[in-house]
Amino acid sequence: MTENYKKTYLLMTASENLQQGDLLKALDLYQRYITLDNSNPQVWNNIGAIYLSMGEYERALAVLKRARHLNPQDPSILVNLAIALWETGNKKEAQRLVDELSLRDDLDPQTTYNLVALMIRMGLREEAFHVLKRAEARQGPSTLLTSLHPYFRDLNLQQPQKSQAGTPTAPK
Repeated sequence: MTENYKKTYLLMTASENLQQGDLLKALDLYQRYITLDNSNPQVWNNIGAIYLSMGEYERALAVLKRARHLNPQDPSILVNLAIALWETGNKKEAQRLVDELSLRDDLDPQTTYNLVALMIRMGLREEAFHVLKRAEARQGPSTLLTSLHPYFRDLNLQQPQKSQAGTPTAPK
């Protein structure tokens, strides 16, 4: 089996296991992959996400720092890193990443969901609502994003208005 074939097989099989909820098997396959190629930031991100799901926040943090080093602008990596930072008590650094990410318009639905969920945990419900509404306006409604609506039912908020500087501001 060629190395490229083996890497492809490991990635596909790890992904299938992850989708089926077999975190330990997926983790094992991703770890085997990085012995062949440790330069794939998405694999490091997936390992970090598995550690987050398992509640192993310190391990997740170390792995996600590696992923960010390989791809410092990837929003999925940055959201997962913010979660790991928050869960390990690095609140200021997590807040800085959340502030940065909340202004970005390149988040896919899963990354937006993870960001909004983290913002809710951080007590930033109004800001999270505006991130969610901006994403829905940009991407259209999705089942994943719509599943967050119940967290905002008691908020009577409107879409954020643009300030003169171009950053969102709370409605008056």
